[in-house]
Amino acid sequence: MKNHPDYAKILQVFPDIDESLIRYKRPKRDLFDEPNLTFDNGKIQFNLSRFVNRVEHNDKGCKQTFLGPVHPSGFPIVGCNHYGKPRMNNGRRLMTQVNMNDMLVGVEVVSTCHNPRCLDHEHIGFLDDYQSGVPLLWRTAK
Repeated sequence: MKNHPDYAKILQVFPDIDESLIRYKRPKRDLFDEPNLTFDNGKIQFNLSRFVNRVEHNDKGCKQTFLGPVHPSGFPIVGCNHYGKPRMNNGRRLMTQVNMNDMLVGVEVVSTCHNPRCLDHEHIGFLDDYQSGVPLLWRTAK
């Protein structure tokens, strides 16, 4: 698995990922290409290879930006299987769930940035107390 071309990108985008939850999955139509790496913890399953190839790394401003679709309300959209059912999830919430290995039930994941495509770890926070309105950065919440 460490020889996969997307493995280094996955560790860059998801620095705290549990590597035992990464699996190979061969695409149905491409039998001769390199199989994709997927994340599967029994609750969430999605294609890590497709996700990290849509993330662009910058030196200024937001360090990671998403090149895929963005919801009109301003968050990146990522397709995944949520408890076995296909869903379109917030990309920031999905990153936080994977890095913390938690479903984050009752927690709102927010961005402290103005850019709707931003996936920078420094700009992602979450509200576990809706009354306070002050986002807590996920790195400090561990």
